[in-house]
Amino acid sequence: MPKHKFTLKYDEFFKIVTKNFFELLNCNVITEYEILKLPKKADIIIIKNPNTKKLELFKYFKLFNIISFKSEKDKPTIKDFNDLFIYLTGFCNREKIANLNNTTITLITPDFTKSFKNLLNKHAILLQDGLYKFHNDLLNIYFIEINQLDIHNYEIEYLYIFANQNKLKEGLKNIKLIPIKDKKMIALLQEMYYVRYSNFEKQLPEGIKMPKVYEADITDLVKPHYEKGLQEGKLEQKNRNSKKVS
Repeated sequence: MPKHKFTLKYDEFFKIVTKNFFELLNCNVITEYEILKLPKKADIIIIKNPNTKKLELFKYFKLFNIISFKSEKDKPTIKDFNDLFIYLTGFCNREKIANLNNTTITLITPDFTKSFKNLLNKHAILLQDGLYKFHNDLLNIYFIEINQLDIHNYEIEYLYIFANQNKLKEGLKNIKLIPIKDKKMIALLQEMYYVRYSNFEKQLPEGIKMPKVYEADITDLVKPHYEKGLQEGKLEQKNRNSKKVS
């Protein structure tokens, strides 16, 4: 009987990559955080600690950092813009030590629509190409447009995994050019670039071959990460809820 193939959705893929990436930077990561007693969940919560490695693009991170991802096929709208306020305030209400001073939220997407860009031009400040901040200093709300970032560090290299075709190809080719001393980080980035190509693009770009280590069924490569993340997320949420009750 043929083995049932694991189907990986794009937003799940983002969570897998992001969780593994930030854990290598010594952050604590929670996926599928229930913010309200409604069908509203934050994609990812990244918690910094004293051992977290120095960040460049994400240097604005505070103690708690909420990540919301919108794919190329699910571009952000005015509703998503408004939801950021709900996620941010909802999280601060649930976590005892979280507040608007030590919590950020970032919307990450490959491209903004023209209407969404107009919204940002009115209500946000451009910090650098591809990175915006909501103009109200009381709220740490950020926006990242991946395709507008120039690749020069491993954080942007990670984000390029979710970029358009041209940027995706550029990112894969530049992994070895980025000054990354951590071999585990290089291996993770390479692996996830190949997952993006194999599972979502179906073929590698011309002139690039997949190493033999990645020739296994993509199911075997990704499913363990996905299941581990789900189990850890449920356990973390259960522990936090029990602490609130006690």
